[in-house]
Amino acid sequence: MVEHRRVGNVRYHDYSPLSLEYVPRQDGYIIAGADIYAPDDRYHVAVRVVVTDRHAIRDLASLNATISRGRVLLDRLIDEYRSGVDWLSDDVTLTFGLDGRLFS
Repeated sequence: MVEHRRVGNVRYHDYSPLSLEYVPRQDGYIIAGADIYAPDDRYHVAVRVVVTDRHAIRDLASLNATISRGRVLLDRLIDEYRSGVDWLSDDVTLTFGLDGRLFS
């Protein structure tokens, strides 16, 4: 089960090796995620980091290192997208690869 915690307007999804979520569209696993809420909590931007490289999750040590990399990227993405939530008029989901590129 994914652990959740809220810090200010951000709800973090703290994934562990046993709680990864498979994403069929990207044929990968969510390793880091957060929801950045608008000031009134009505809408949010869901930011997800997905790993598609099976070698990055082949064993526990690799998986833990990949999750750590995903969390570092997630923090950077939260900083980047946090200011845009003031203008939301609907929920938005953004999915990124471990390389920081947005999936289409």
